[in-house]
Amino acid sequence: MKNYKLKIYENVWAILVIAFFALVNVSYSQEENVVVAKVGVSEITIEEFRDRYEFMPHLNYSNDDVDTVKKEFLFSLIAEKLWALEGAQKRFDTLESVKYSLEALRRLLIKDELYKTEVEPKIKISNDEMNTGLQRVTLELFVKIISTKDSSEIFSISDQLIKGADFDSVLSTRRENNLQQSPVRIVYGSLEDENVEDLLFGMNPGSISLPIKSGDGWFIFKLVGENQNPGINLSSEHARNMVKKTLQDRKVQQVGGAYLDSLIGGKRIEADGKIFLKIFDALYSVIKKEYPDNLNDSLFKVTLPERHIIQAMHLIDPSAMNSSFINFEDGAASAKDFLYYLYYQKFELDNFSKDHIKKILNAAVRQYIEDEMLVREGIKRGLANNRDVLNGVSMWREHYTS
Repeated sequence: MKNYKLKIYENVWAILVIAFFALVNVSYSQEENVVVAKVGVSEITIEEFRDRYEFMPHLNYSNDDVDTVKKEFLFSLIAEKLWALEGAQKRFDTLESVKYSLEALRRLLIKDELYKTEVEPKIKISNDEMNTGLQRVTLELFVKIISTKDSSEIFSISDQLIKGADFDSVLSTRRENNLQQSPVRIVYGSLEDENVEDLLFGMNPGSISLPIKSGDGWFIFKLVGENQNPGINLSSEHARNMVKKTLQDRKVQQVGGAYLDSLIGGKRIEADGKIFLKIFDALYSVIKKEYPDNLNDSLFKVTLPERHIIQAMHLIDPSAMNSSFINFEDGAASAKDFLYYLYYQKFELDNFSKDHIKKILNAAVRQYIEDEMLVREGIKRGLANNRDVLNGVSMWREHYTS
């Protein structure tokens, strides 16, 4: 490796402490641009350190002390930049895997910038919403659940319960009982469906709900009990921040969904069925090989690691990988485009039945179509040249070429 000049600023640790206690916001302060280390002509700023540190959830370092971990992570960034300088000399950034990975990340960054422009300014949180959240965040609920996709069945069960049937006895005869040997713990923000959350936090211990529809299923809940959440102290700022983040995330979903609807309108965008099956077959082949003992385990859950997506790519013939998979008005996306997108998403499976995997894969395709519509709108608005997008791509180029 060439002898590149390296400089770590002596006040780096004090700077990093400032960085990690600074609130994350859209605007850029002077602190974020402070340089903490130089490697050749490349610099590491507080902003890059923080973004990279937060983006890596599975850190594996030798010490549990936060300051020590930050030091080790900075050293890993420095080493990465040294290798990136060497990689630039050897043109690693021209490799197909690097180019497609960077393009997938670039499109995610463009989508984020569009959200900052179109969604975040419209998010308003009222005092009533904060107060309701603060009342709920201190509680943990314990519930038992009867569920089915059949509306006739759920109302029949509800009639039995109203007439005096014992909830636990009815539940004991059903398949979902196997998944709740102890009551299910519910805390504020843990449910996607706010209507279900409103229902549960409005119940009294021992009471049984009427049927409620959520997603593609029907549910009856029994509130077994409630406790004060020992991990929440209302006198601390932590509780308010938790409530605020939950409300913000939900508002983003609501406002973002409305904005997406305005973009898609009545457009009908579909994936090629034959290419979809090729992607499914490749993924299933990888799963069969990697999890042979769990194929028939209905309770086995897994998030597929990134390497499984790469393995699946290698099982699909190049002509299928590069052919049109989804046709948009302004151009097509290939199977390869989709799979590199999937590489950066959580692909979670509750079991390994073919029907379930197809269902989850189909949902991922739908999500890709929605995200790609946002990306293409962002590109039309010139957001590909946004400062955050360009800096983000540059930062991750060094990561991939190191």
